[in-house]
Amino acid sequence: MNLTWHIVFVGIVFFQLLFMLLQWLIYKRAEYAYYATYILFIGLYIVFRVDAASQIFDFNVPYFVQEVLNQPTAIFSYLTYLYFTRQFLNLKTTQPKVYQISLILEKLFIIFITFKIISLSFSISYSTTVYIYVVFSFLSFIVVLPMVILMLQKKDTLTNFVVMGSLLYMLGGLTGVAIGALSPGLGKNNLNVLYGLEIGVLCEVLLINIGFILKNKILQHQVLKGQQKIIDNFLQEQKNINH
Repeated sequence: MNLTWHIVFVGIVFFQLLFMLLQWLIYKRAEYAYYATYILFIGLYIVFRVDAASQIFDFNVPYFVQEVLNQPTAIFSYLTYLYFTRQFLNLKTTQPKVYQISLILEKLFIIFITFKIISLSFSISYSTTVYIYVVFSFLSFIVVLPMVILMLQKKDTLTNFVVMGSLLYMLGGLTGVAIGALSPGLGKNNLNVLYGLEIGVLCEVLLINIGFILKNKILQHQVLKGQQKIIDNFLQEQKNINH
């Protein structure tokens, strides 16, 4: 079992989390907080999946906590990424149709998380929970597709970065779901199911970091443009007064 890759991934995620928290402290923009929360959930999900398979961290957490930190944590990462996307692109104002579809997706995520936590009180077999998760994952992907199509039709560079990043992230997660469903024991404690998600997350992080740089430049340009307009208006007023 090769743990090196997973440990390196967790390290990268940890530094990305610190970087996002620092950016949030500097800029005070909610999108940084949402993105940091998404990264936190991804990190927790990977850490506890790796520990469940290898006992490398020796957490010795109760079964109930292990289950909460499994599928619900993964879905929480999707949910917070959805919140990040709304805030980062201001979907409610710029793309209201996409925003409305995102509300459906949000409800779907919350329903699954609630169902999963409640189901822990009952004796539901591991295989059943896996199959439910598979169905839910692909149902979520179907809901996401019209969002992606509408967002790509906007032909906006910033939007494209988010779309490509989110697709890589989601597709990486779906590969893990598919591999797990087809593996012996349905992928339980099989770290191979994590590779697709981890690669997808790393690609997404790269794209979104570029997206953050681009948005900061756009906002900076807008501020400078506004300041220049104020100066021009002031100079015009002074010119009128002198005449």
